[in-house]
Amino acid sequence: MNITTPQLSLLQSVISSEKSGIGNAGNITLKVDNLIVRDGSQIGTGTFAGSGNAGDLIITATDSVDIAGSFTGLFSSVQPGSTGNGGNLNITTSQLNLAQNAVISVTAVGNGNAGNITLKVDNLSVRDGSQIQTGTITGGNGGDLTIIAAESVEIAGFSNNGIPSTLLSAADFSSTGDAGDLNITSNQINIRDGAGISVTYFGYGNAGNLKVNADTILVDNQAGFAADVVAGNKGNINFNSKFIQLRRNSRITTNAIGTANGGNITINSPVIAGFENSDIRANADEGN
Repeated sequence: MNITTPQLSLLQSVISSEKSGIGNAGNITLKVDNLIVRDGSQIGTGTFAGSGNAGDLIITATDSVDIAGSFTGLFSSVQPGSTGNGGNLNITTSQLNLAQNAVISVTAVGNGNAGNITLKVDNLSVRDGSQIQTGTITGGNGGDLTIIAAESVEIAGFSNNGIPSTLLSAADFSSTGDAGDLNITSNQINIRDGAGISVTYFGYGNAGNLKVNADTILVDNQAGFAADVVAGNKGNINFNSKFIQLRRNSRITTNAIGTANGGNITINSPVIAGFENSDIRANADEGN
């Protein structure tokens, strides 16, 4: 499915490529100046049963991609009963904005592996409880989430029902697959007002790692970076930056629950400033 147009707007609408069976699904390719997805609209690829693989979702938007509203977003999924692999999700644009509980998600609920997410943007904004996530819930592996933002990444605030804005690589309690890595490269990263960037693993495979490369990293007002594990191998956090500042109860943490071993925190920066009860901590309950 190939769509080329200056502006593509979806309002309470769906564009999808789905597969059930042994064959592979087709790709969705959008070439636009501006993409608007709102009010429960969705663009996605998926595999729902059998061994067929899902197609890729490829979006090239010269100016902007705006996604807003609950149950609104871009998706690539492996559903229960499927052993096929999920498709990759690639977005290239100048400005990518998520607001009001919007979601970009690549997940494996079946036994196939999830695809990867790659975002190449100038500026990324995730607000109001919106999420960009990759994950696994059963036996498949989660995909990697890679964000390359030439200018800035801003993750900020909560939704009306208290969900924080998040960049996330996760694995559920029932998962035996490995979680994906979360890699972020930008000139400036700003996380504030309760928002977070994290790798979280509650299953029994290997946790993903969080790798951040940015000239400036600002974490403010109960925001933070985290790697949390219950079982499996630890998730590590690695920073390369010229300047890192934490303010007002913000944090960089690894946390191992129960007998799991905690991950390492490695920071390469000439300036690290923590104020107002902000913390850098590596924790474990019973493990190392």
